[in-house]
Amino acid sequence: MARNDYVYAVARIRVLEKGLLTDSFIEQLVNTPDVAGVQRLLSERGWEENLSLEEEKIRKTMSDLGADPEAFEILSLPDSYHNLKAGIKDAAASVVHHDAYYESVSPSKEEIKKILDDKTWERLPSHMQQAAQEIYEVFIHTLDGQMCDIMTDKACMDAIIKMGEASKEEVIRDYAESSVASSDIKIAARCCLTGKSVDFIKKALASCKTLDVNRLAGAAAEGMESLMTYLSLTPYKEAAEALKNSFSEFEIWCDDVMVDTLKPQKTNPFSIGPLFAYMIGRKNEIKTVRIILTGKENGLSNEAIRERVRQMYG
Repeated sequence: MARNDYVYAVARIRVLEKGLLTDSFIEQLVNTPDVAGVQRLLSERGWEENLSLEEEKIRKTMSDLGADPEAFEILSLPDSYHNLKAGIKDAAASVVHHDAYYESVSPSKEEIKKILDDKTWERLPSHMQQAAQEIYEVFIHTLDGQMCDIMTDKACMDAIIKMGEASKEEVIRDYAESSVASSDIKIAARCCLTGKSVDFIKKALASCKTLDVNRLAGAAAEGMESLMTYLSLTPYKEAAEALKNSFSEFEIWCDDVMVDTLKPQKTNPFSIGPLFAYMIGRKNEIKTVRIILTGKENGLSNEAIRERVRQMYG
Protein backbone atom coordinates (compact mmCIF):
# COMPACT_ATOMS: atom_id res chain seq x y z
CA MET A 1 0.00 0.00 0.00
CA ALA A 2 1.15 3.53 -0.73
CA ARG A 3 1.74 5.95 2.14
CA ASN A 4 -1.46 7.88 1.40
CA ASP A 5 -3.50 4.67 1.21
CA TYR A 6 -2.61 3.94 4.83
CA VAL A 7 -4.38 7.11 5.93
CA TYR A 8 -7.76 5.67 4.94
CA ALA A 9 -6.96 2.19 6.22
CA VAL A 10 -5.72 3.50 9.56
CA ALA A 11 -8.80 5.71 9.89
CA ARG A 12 -10.94 2.59 9.52
CA ILE A 13 -8.80 0.74 12.06
CA ARG A 14 -9.29 3.59 14.52
CA VAL A 15 -13.05 2.98 14.30
CA LEU A 16 -12.65 -0.79 14.62
CA GLU A 17 -10.36 -0.40 17.64
CA LYS A 18 -13.35 0.95 19.56
CA GLY A 19 -14.89 -2.51 19.28
CA LEU A 20 -11.90 -4.32 20.75
CA LEU A 21 -12.42 -5.99 24.10
CA THR A 22 -11.11 -4.04 27.07
CA ASP A 23 -9.52 -5.32 30.27
CA SER A 24 -12.69 -4.37 32.16
CA PHE A 25 -14.88 -6.40 29.78
CA ILE A 26 -12.55 -9.38 30.13
CA GLU A 27 -12.95 -9.07 33.90
CA GLN A 28 -16.72 -9.11 33.38
CA LEU A 29 -16.40 -12.34 31.39
CA VAL A 30 -14.25 -13.89 34.12
CA ASN A 31 -16.89 -13.05 36.73
CA THR A 32 -19.71 -14.53 34.64
CA PRO A 33 -20.86 -17.82 36.22
CA ASP A 34 -20.90 -20.14 33.19
CA VAL A 35 -20.13 -20.69 29.52
CA ALA A 36 -23.63 -19.71 28.42
CA GLY A 37 -23.30 -16.37 30.18
CA VAL A 38 -19.92 -15.69 28.61
CA GLN A 39 -21.24 -16.53 25.15
CA ARG A 40 -24.28 -14.29 25.70
CA LEU A 41 -22.08 -11.30 26.58
CA LEU A 42 -19.85 -11.96 23.58
CA SER A 43 -22.87 -12.30 21.29
CA GLU A 44 -24.06 -8.88 22.44
CA ARG A 45 -20.67 -7.55 21.23
CA GLY A 46 -21.18 -9.18 17.82
CA TRP A 47 -18.95 -12.21 18.43
CA GLU A 48 -19.57 -15.59 16.80
CA GLU A 49 -19.95 -18.64 19.04
CA ASN A 50 -17.46 -20.45 16.79
CA LEU A 51 -14.22 -18.60 17.51
CA SER A 52 -12.65 -19.75 14.25
CA LEU A 53 -15.15 -17.44 12.54
CA GLU A 54 -13.67 -14.56 14.52
CA GLU A 55 -10.31 -15.41 12.95
CA GLU A 56 -11.97 -15.24 9.54
CA LYS A 57 -13.30 -11.79 10.39
CA ILE A 58 -9.74 -10.56 10.94
CA ARG A 59 -8.63 -11.77 7.52
CA LYS A 60 -11.70 -10.26 5.85
CA THR A 61 -11.09 -6.92 7.53
CA MET A 62 -7.54 -6.75 6.19
CA SER A 63 -8.71 -7.82 2.75
CA ASP A 64 -11.43 -5.16 2.71
CA LEU A 65 -8.82 -2.53 3.61
CA GLY A 66 -6.69 -3.59 0.64
CA ALA A 67 -3.76 -4.61 2.80
CA ASP A 68 -1.09 -6.75 1.14
CA PRO A 69 -1.48 -10.32 2.51
CA GLU A 70 2.30 -10.82 2.35
CA ALA A 71 2.73 -8.11 4.97
CA PHE A 72 0.94 -10.35 7.47
CA GLU A 73 2.52 -13.64 6.43
CA ILE A 74 4.82 -13.56 9.44
CA LEU A 75 1.79 -13.86 11.74
CA SER A 76 0.72 -17.14 10.12
CA LEU A 77 4.13 -18.83 10.45
CA PRO A 78 3.43 -20.50 13.84
CA ASP A 79 0.23 -22.07 12.47
CA SER A 80 1.96 -23.11 9.23
CA TYR A 81 4.80 -24.81 11.10
CA HIS A 82 2.31 -26.42 13.45
CA ASN A 83 0.64 -27.99 10.39
CA LEU A 84 4.03 -29.19 9.20
CA LYS A 85 4.72 -30.76 12.59
CA ALA A 86 1.31 -32.46 12.65
CA GLY A 87 1.77 -33.72 9.09
CA ILE A 88 5.19 -35.22 9.78
CA LYS A 89 3.90 -37.03 12.87
CA ASP A 90 0.85 -38.29 10.98
CA ALA A 91 3.07 -39.57 8.16
CA ALA A 92 4.45 -42.17 10.58
CA ALA A 93 1.13 -42.95 12.26
CA SER A 94 -1.66 -45.33 11.29
CA VAL A 95 -4.32 -42.80 12.29
CA VAL A 96 -4.50 -39.21 11.01
CA HIS A 97 -5.38 -36.63 13.66
CA HIS A 98 -7.80 -34.50 11.66
CA ASP A 99 -8.34 -32.00 14.47
CA ALA A 100 -4.61 -31.32 14.93
CA TYR A 101 -4.38 -28.86 12.04
CA TYR A 102 -5.08 -25.17 11.71
CA GLU A 103 -7.48 -24.21 8.96
CA SER A 104 -7.11 -21.30 6.53
CA VAL A 105 -3.30 -21.35 6.57
CA SER A 106 -0.82 -22.59 4.03
CA PRO A 107 0.33 -25.30 3.81
CA SER A 108 -2.98 -26.95 4.68
CA LYS A 109 -3.46 -30.48 5.98
CA GLU A 110 -4.14 -31.77 2.47
CA GLU A 111 -1.13 -29.95 0.99
CA ILE A 112 1.20 -31.23 3.72
CA LYS A 113 0.05 -34.81 3.23
CA LYS A 114 0.57 -34.66 -0.55
CA ILE A 115 4.02 -33.08 -0.20
CA LEU A 116 5.17 -35.64 2.37
CA ASP A 117 3.79 -38.56 0.36
CA ASP A 118 5.54 -37.40 -2.82
CA LYS A 119 8.64 -35.90 -1.12
CA THR A 120 8.10 -32.76 -3.21
CA TRP A 121 9.76 -30.38 -0.74
CA GLU A 122 9.99 -27.63 -3.38
CA ARG A 123 6.23 -27.16 -3.11
CA LEU A 124 6.64 -25.83 0.41
CA PRO A 125 7.39 -22.15 1.10
CA SER A 126 11.11 -21.50 0.56
CA HIS A 127 11.76 -20.82 4.27
CA MET A 128 10.31 -24.25 5.15
CA GLN A 129 11.80 -26.58 2.52
CA GLN A 130 15.16 -27.57 4.01
CA ALA A 131 13.90 -27.70 7.59
CA ALA A 132 10.89 -29.84 6.62
CA GLN A 133 13.08 -32.42 4.88
CA GLU A 134 15.50 -32.63 7.82
CA ILE A 135 12.73 -32.88 10.42
CA TYR A 136 10.93 -35.52 8.40
CA GLU A 137 14.04 -37.68 8.03
CA VAL A 138 14.88 -37.42 11.75
CA PHE A 139 11.35 -38.29 12.87
CA ILE A 140 10.83 -41.16 10.42
CA HIS A 141 14.03 -42.80 11.65
CA THR A 142 13.71 -42.05 15.38
CA LEU A 143 9.99 -41.49 16.03
CA ASP A 144 11.19 -38.97 18.64
CA GLY A 145 8.19 -36.66 19.03
CA GLN A 146 10.00 -34.27 21.34
CA MET A 147 12.86 -33.79 18.88
CA CYS A 148 10.32 -33.22 16.12
CA ASP A 149 8.71 -30.49 18.24
CA ILE A 150 12.05 -28.85 19.03
CA MET A 151 13.29 -28.85 15.45
CA THR A 152 10.00 -27.54 14.03
CA ASP A 153 9.59 -24.80 16.63
CA LYS A 154 13.18 -23.63 16.12
CA ALA A 155 12.72 -23.61 12.34
CA CYS A 156 9.63 -21.47 12.82
CA MET A 157 11.46 -19.00 15.04
CA ASP A 158 14.34 -18.81 12.56
CA ALA A 159 11.85 -18.06 9.78
CA ILE A 160 10.20 -15.33 11.86
CA ILE A 161 13.55 -13.65 12.56
CA LYS A 162 14.62 -13.79 8.90
CA MET A 163 11.29 -12.44 7.70
CA GLY A 164 11.44 -9.67 10.27
CA GLU A 165 14.99 -8.68 9.34
CA ALA A 166 14.01 -8.57 5.66
CA SER A 167 11.01 -6.30 6.27
CA LYS A 168 11.08 -2.56 5.62
CA GLU A 169 8.42 -2.08 8.29
CA GLU A 170 9.66 -1.30 11.79
CA VAL A 171 6.60 -2.86 13.41
CA ILE A 172 7.29 -6.21 11.72
CA ARG A 173 10.94 -6.12 12.74
CA ASP A 174 9.92 -5.32 16.34
CA TYR A 175 7.32 -8.08 16.31
CA ALA A 176 9.81 -10.66 15.06
CA GLU A 177 12.40 -9.79 17.68
CA SER A 178 9.92 -9.64 20.56
CA SER A 179 8.16 -12.83 19.47
CA VAL A 180 11.32 -14.93 19.18
CA ALA A 181 12.92 -13.51 22.33
CA SER A 182 9.85 -14.29 24.44
CA SER A 183 9.66 -17.78 22.90
CA ASP A 184 13.33 -18.38 23.69
CA ILE A 185 12.80 -17.32 27.28
CA LYS A 186 9.75 -19.57 27.60
CA ILE A 187 11.64 -22.55 26.16
CA ALA A 188 14.60 -21.91 28.47
CA ALA A 189 12.33 -21.72 31.50
CA ARG A 190 10.55 -24.96 30.63
CA CYS A 191 13.86 -26.72 30.00
CA CYS A 192 15.11 -25.44 33.35
CA LEU A 193 12.09 -26.87 35.15
CA THR A 194 12.53 -30.26 33.46
CA GLY A 195 16.28 -30.44 34.00
CA LYS A 196 17.41 -30.43 30.36
CA SER A 197 21.10 -30.28 29.50
CA VAL A 198 22.76 -27.17 28.12
CA ASP A 199 23.27 -28.89 24.74
CA PHE A 200 19.59 -29.78 24.54
CA ILE A 201 18.57 -26.20 25.37
CA LYS A 202 20.94 -24.69 22.80
CA LYS A 203 19.38 -26.86 20.08
CA ALA A 204 15.95 -25.52 20.99
CA LEU A 205 16.77 -21.80 20.98
CA ALA A 206 16.79 -19.42 18.01
CA SER A 207 19.26 -16.55 17.77
CA CYS A 208 17.94 -13.01 18.16
CA LYS A 209 19.48 -9.60 18.80
CA THR A 210 18.26 -8.91 22.32
CA LEU A 211 19.39 -12.17 23.93
CA ASP A 212 22.64 -14.12 24.05
CA VAL A 213 21.18 -17.58 23.54
CA ASN A 214 24.37 -19.31 24.69
CA ARG A 215 24.26 -17.47 28.01
CA LEU A 216 20.51 -18.07 28.23
CA ALA A 217 20.97 -21.80 27.69
CA GLY A 218 23.83 -21.97 30.18
CA ALA A 219 21.85 -20.12 32.83
CA ALA A 220 18.79 -22.32 32.33
CA ALA A 221 20.90 -25.47 32.64
CA GLU A 222 22.32 -24.22 35.96
CA GLY A 223 18.92 -23.65 37.54
CA MET A 224 16.08 -21.20 37.95
CA GLU A 225 18.07 -18.77 40.10
CA SER A 226 20.76 -18.48 37.42
CA LEU A 227 18.13 -18.06 34.72
CA MET A 228 16.44 -15.23 36.59
CA THR A 229 19.81 -13.57 37.25
CA TYR A 230 20.65 -13.60 33.54
CA LEU A 231 17.20 -12.30 32.54
CA SER A 232 17.54 -9.43 35.03
CA LEU A 233 20.50 -8.18 32.96
CA THR A 234 18.50 -8.16 29.69
CA PRO A 235 15.65 -5.98 28.35
CA TYR A 236 13.36 -8.71 29.68
CA LYS A 237 14.03 -8.34 33.38
CA GLU A 238 10.26 -8.29 34.02
CA ALA A 239 10.27 -11.95 32.90
CA ALA A 240 12.46 -12.75 35.89
CA GLU A 241 10.03 -11.00 38.23
CA ALA A 242 7.13 -12.96 36.72
CA LEU A 243 9.00 -16.25 37.12
CA LYS A 244 9.56 -15.51 40.79
CA ASN A 245 5.80 -15.38 41.29
CA SER A 246 4.61 -18.30 39.16
CA PHE A 247 5.09 -19.99 35.81
CA SER A 248 1.51 -19.07 34.91
CA GLU A 249 2.27 -15.38 35.46
CA PHE A 250 5.43 -15.78 33.42
CA GLU A 251 3.51 -17.24 30.45
CA ILE A 252 1.09 -14.31 30.61
CA TRP A 253 4.08 -11.95 30.55
CA CYS A 254 5.27 -13.63 27.34
CA ASP A 255 2.01 -12.65 25.64
CA ASP A 256 1.66 -9.25 27.29
CA VAL A 257 5.12 -8.12 26.18
CA MET A 258 3.89 -8.38 22.60
CA VAL A 259 0.93 -6.11 23.30
CA ASP A 260 3.22 -3.59 24.99
CA THR A 261 5.55 -3.70 21.98
CA LEU A 262 2.74 -2.88 19.56
CA LYS A 263 0.73 -0.28 21.49
CA PRO A 264 2.89 2.66 20.25
CA GLN A 265 1.63 1.86 16.73
CA LYS A 266 -1.70 3.45 17.65
CA THR A 267 -0.13 6.87 17.07
CA ASN A 268 1.42 6.05 13.67
CA PRO A 269 -1.07 6.91 10.87
CA PHE A 270 1.20 6.56 7.82
CA SER A 271 2.33 2.92 7.94
CA ILE A 272 1.11 -0.62 8.24
CA GLY A 273 1.81 -0.46 11.97
CA PRO A 274 -1.74 0.19 13.24
CA LEU A 275 -3.15 -2.54 10.97
CA PHE A 276 -0.54 -5.04 12.11
CA ALA A 277 -1.06 -4.14 15.77
CA TYR A 278 -4.85 -4.38 15.42
CA MET A 279 -4.49 -7.87 13.96
CA ILE A 280 -2.29 -8.94 16.89
CA GLY A 281 -4.77 -7.37 19.30
CA ARG A 282 -7.66 -9.31 17.81
CA LYS A 283 -5.73 -12.59 17.91
CA ASN A 284 -4.81 -11.90 21.53
CA GLU A 285 -8.41 -11.30 22.60
CA ILE A 286 -9.59 -14.46 20.81
CA LYS A 287 -6.91 -16.43 22.66
CA THR A 288 -8.03 -14.89 25.95
CA VAL A 289 -11.69 -15.68 25.31
CA ARG A 290 -10.71 -19.30 24.60
CA ILE A 291 -8.88 -19.41 27.94
CA ILE A 292 -11.96 -18.10 29.75
CA LEU A 293 -14.36 -20.51 28.01
CA THR A 294 -12.07 -23.47 28.68
CA GLY A 295 -11.80 -22.44 32.32
CA LYS A 296 -15.57 -22.23 32.67
CA GLU A 297 -16.03 -25.59 30.93
CA ASN A 298 -13.60 -27.22 33.34
CA GLY A 299 -15.04 -25.64 36.46
CA LEU A 300 -12.02 -23.49 37.34
CA SER A 301 -12.52 -20.74 39.89
CA ASN A 302 -12.70 -17.12 38.76
CA GLU A 303 -9.36 -16.49 40.43
CA ALA A 304 -7.71 -19.38 38.60
CA ILE A 305 -9.05 -18.09 35.26
CA ARG A 306 -8.08 -14.51 36.09
CA GLU A 307 -4.48 -15.65 36.61
CA ARG A 308 -4.42 -16.89 33.00
CA VAL A 309 -5.99 -13.99 31.09
CA ARG A 310 -3.94 -11.69 28.88
CA GLN A 311 -3.65 -7.92 28.67
CA MET A 312 -5.94 -6.41 26.03
CA TYR A 313 -4.83 -4.13 23.21
CA GLY A 314 -8.11 -2.22 23.30
